[in-house]
Amino acid sequence: MVSGICFNFMAFFAIHVSIESGKYYEGKITIGVYSSELVGENYEKVISTLEAAGFTNIETEVIDDLMIGSSTEDGAVEKVVIDGGDKFFARSVYEPDVRIIVYYHTFPGSQTSIDTSAETSAEVADPRTTTPSQ
Repeated sequence: MVSGICFNFMAFFAIHVSIESGKYYEGKITIGVYSSELVGENYEKVISTLEAAGFTNIETEVIDDLMIGSSTEDGAVEKVVIDGGDKFFARSVYEPDVRIIVYYHTFPGSQTSIDTSAETSAEVADPRTTTPSQ
């Protein structure tokens, strides 16, 4: 009985120690932070944190609701949605290419949504090399 308890404790401890931020775990990686820790942070910092952990499919959604005098900072994260859910734990594990959407506040007309996923690539015309149409 005692040896069974010791074995269970040792197994739990080994699993607990092996799960760290951005570390691979059976083909998946951990998020490394609680969802509540990302709220209010600058969206660029959040994206950098997620990319550093190994996530590759990160998008942003603009909430253009700020007004001059607002107590919310420009670029502040409202929520981060991973695989459809906005609540997660530091030890939550996901596929590296799971869809992540970072929702952040900004002033109307000041930013557009971005997509950093490896699967999405759009060519943008360089206005310096584009000839005007007649």
